[in-house]
Amino acid sequence: MEVDVVIRAITEAADNGKRNFKYILAILRNWKQNGIKTIVQVEDRERQRIEQKANSQQNGHNSQHQRTNVPIWSTEPVKTEQTT
Repeated sequence: MEVDVVIRAITEAADNGKRNFKYILAILRNWKQNGIKTIVQVEDRERQRIEQKANSQQNGHNSQHQRTNVPIWSTEPVKTEQTT
């Protein structure tokens, strides 16, 4: 891997509040498993991740919105009928 890739992994770890070598190694292993070896590939991966996240939110697939303990029936409109 390029030196810049290792520096980016250290920066990413620090940005996530993780300042230990195991976390940095995990980032580097993940990138290696995904065939990422250059800083250009790291930047492309980050750009794709951001685009996917933006597309997901635009299409209403916000994963945080879907995670809830509220039952579906509680959000459905109430049907009212008049009785005689």
